[in-house]
Amino acid sequence: MVMLNVAKNFPIEVAVSVRTGIMCCDEFSKVHECIEWVAGHPVWTHEMGRGSFMEKIKELVKEQSDNNFVGVTKENALEWAQKHKGEVVNICKGYNEREKDPLTTLEEMIDKPVKGEEE
Repeated sequence: MVMLNVAKNFPIEVAVSVRTGIMCCDEFSKVHECIEWVAGHPVWTHEMGRGSFMEKIKELVKEQSDNNFVGVTKENALEWAQKHKGEVVNICKGYNEREKDPLTTLEEMIDKPVKGEEE
């Protein structure tokens, strides 16, 4: 995934949520916004359930902001994020073309067509 030289500040609890997969903020829409920013394209919510996609996103957030996350783990993410509330993390925007369109990834997840095609 290519990262652009355009960055945006995200509240640390949002970045921790993306990095750990543990919801550490009040608004899911903020987490979704951060994921789309890092991906560089719109992300449908079902795509967040694709392990390989989210692992790439988590790794990119970690690479860009590792110094901000000293001591954070999945086990202490919520407590850690609350302790550091008010801090921000500067994250670069990604530029990535989709590997597959959202309907294809949905079909793969549910293992049946969703485009109205008959089998």
